[in-house]
Amino acid sequence: IEAVVTELRKTMPSSKIVVLANLPRGERSWDTPDSKERYIQFSQPSIYTSPLNQVNSQVNRWLSEPVGQPTEHLATFLDCSGVFLQDDRSISESLMPDALHPSAQGYERMLGECLWPSLTRLHIVQRPPGACAKTEI
Repeated sequence: IEAVVTELRKTMPSSKIVVLANLPRGERSWDTPDSKERYIQFSQPSIYTSPLNQVNSQVNRWLSEPVGQPTEHLATFLDCSGVFLQDDRSISESLMPDALHPSAQGYERMLGECLWPSLTRLHIVQRPPGACAKTEI
């Protein structure tokens, strides 16, 4: 992350850079080689929560250090993980069916509830999501 942000800053110094936090991750039986049963655990915290939180915290701290002017930073750190968590803090199965990768609905919700509002607030985008042309894949 540091190398990519540093290179972007060097080659495109006026660019606004947004770094997304690692999303929450549940446990899957096939993540552990000696597991005899197949399961997906959506509850949090999982065995991955602490390491992911440490990485997110480190990256956020590094990106928050001022460069040049006191209000100028290398990039903006954006954590959209809350979009995928239910009231009980477990991962929503409909938004992240394998407890690791967002579904299409998960990406749509992340875009609508976290990315667009944040990018608009940061003046990176000027149009609301409804004004964007829909692209067929």
